[in-house]
Amino acid sequence: MNIKEQLDTKYYETKMLSVSSVKLFAQNPARALDDWNGVYKWFSNKQELNFGNYVHSGIQDALEDTDKYLKKFINETPDMFTKAGTLLAKFRLADTVLNKFLSSATFKELLEARNIYKMFVEKPFMSEYQGISYKGKIDLMFIDDKNKNIHCIDFKTSRPYAQNGIEWGTMLDGSQKKTSVAWHVEKLFPVQAGVYRQLLQDNGYSDYKIDYTYIVMTKETSPRIDIWNITHKAMNKGLDIFFENLVLADKYITGQAVAPIIFDDSAWAHEKSLERPNILLADLEDDDEEVLDYQEKKLFTGIV
Repeated sequence: MNIKEQLDTKYYETKMLSVSSVKLFAQNPARALDDWNGVYKWFSNKQELNFGNYVHSGIQDALEDTDKYLKKFINETPDMFTKAGTLLAKFRLADTVLNKFLSSATFKELLEARNIYKMFVEKPFMSEYQGISYKGKIDLMFIDDKNKNIHCIDFKTSRPYAQNGIEWGTMLDGSQKKTSVAWHVEKLFPVQAGVYRQLLQDNGYSDYKIDYTYIVMTKETSPRIDIWNITHKAMNKGLDIFFENLVLADKYITGQAVAPIIFDDSAWAHEKSLERPNILLADLEDDDEEVLDYQEKKLFTGIV
């Protein structure tokens, strides 16, 4: 086993909080705690994850001039394929998106950068904050040691959204807001970017200038490729959000605080309603402020 494989093994085998797991604790602490403890998995349908992982594996192959990552993914995800080894119809779009991106000008620029700078793909890092360990893996990074610059890139697949990037969506606290989709709970680009910048700074790159870009491919037969550049102010705010919720997640895990239960209409919440029913109130009309205020508090702050 080479050094990269050893690092990958340690990264995946070490149970440690990350951006994705902390995000779950911020959304629904009790549900996330059940997921963390293996009581009830958060993700019961892995189709969305498999779509993104298929595209990621293909991009990694193309960057490293190999075919081992997609082959490995195929071997580990047989339910995406027919007995003949071809993709099921519902997953063929992933292959379309992948190949469209690999033929794009954006990807050609990445190949050119590969010949100029040191390139690392799927690079794992670990650090800690207030004694709480956390980890992250950067999709792609180019390092310019001469000028002490690091350019980080993360690849994402996404449902189609407005071309200007502004839409109504769900925020981390469960509220609805019309804002940049980068801050919507399913994306949170500035949070991840801020954390990964910090991981780099804590692992030998504190004197480097670090910038972060997201390359987003929409899930369409003719995918749109968006380039999201994350400002340092946004990364600073994202890191603050992460650290605040990292501390809370650790308190829930270690039993220092009771994890609130959020009735989020998931299968997990439905199971919980068998033990504690979802209490609603019918009073006046649905737009009555007092009733709506009661319902909002019920949905987002209820503690069992």
